[in-house]
Amino acid sequence: WSFRTEGPLLQDTFASTTLDPAKWPVVQGATVDAEGLNEPSAPFSLRLNASAAGGDSVETGVIDLSGYTKVTLSYCYQQGGGGDAPEEGDDLIVEWHRASRWREVKRHLGKDPQMDSFPCVTLELPAAALTSEFKLRFRVKATSSSAASLPEDDWFIDDILLSAQ
Repeated sequence: WSFRTEGPLLQDTFASTTLDPAKWPVVQGATVDAEGLNEPSAPFSLRLNASAAGGDSVETGVIDLSGYTKVTLSYCYQQGGGGDAPEEGDDLIVEWHRASRWREVKRHLGKDPQMDSFPCVTLELPAAALTSEFKLRFRVKATSSSAASLPEDDWFIDDILLSAQ
């Protein structure tokens, strides 16, 4: 990837039902559909759900953040939506990658109530994430107790923005 010094480093509003492979080259089971409720940029959002392999995920390619001093990640999410509500342990996990290791930046708990709106989150990435080998991943963790009813436990994500200041 090559990025400008101004504007978004990564932005996706999921405008169609096809994931952009330039933004998300690694996809495991994730889809884009209209099952979320009241998406911020309707009609579609990213849908991650549980699977026997542990859960769906999407991952960016390498993004060079080495020249920046402050990078923020914003996204909107919904638990359950028009699909199946996750149970305890079926969490949505947001991670960043460096030096062959994933590090958790945010976790949304499956035991929380099902939602009909998309609250938005803005996080400042830690200084350790501002490297030339940064990657971003959204994934769903499935518990062994949910394996009998897979694929279910839906999480929806919309309006992802990675920006530098």
